Amino acid sequence: MKKIIIIALAVLFLATITQPAEARHGHGGGAFLLGLGLGVLLVPPLIHATQPPVVYEPHYPAPPPEAYSPYQPPAERAWVPGYWVKRWNPYYRVWEKFWVPGHWSY
Repeated sequence: MKKIIIIALAVLFLATITQPAEARHGHGGGAFLLGLGLGVLLVPPLIHATQPPVVYEPHYPAPPPEAYSPYQPPAERAWVPGYWVKRWNPYYRVWEKFWVPGHWSY
């Protein structure tokens, strides 16, 4: 039924547009109001014409992050070998190389 009403209103709207200017006797407000009314009637069904997607799987919230516990075992220790580091010395305005000795890291 809605489709028939929409088609009928569209035909009436097209009929008002195609009328010659002499048939309206200089009164153009009627066509504007008719177009406005048809827009109010036609736009909502066209906007909501698609069906919402069907979701078959439930959407559960993500699990909470693991809280820190002092009872958890400590992280494994790893040996970091020594390496060279370049640092900027602003006093002499030069790059200097420093040796960082190896150390245990967690």
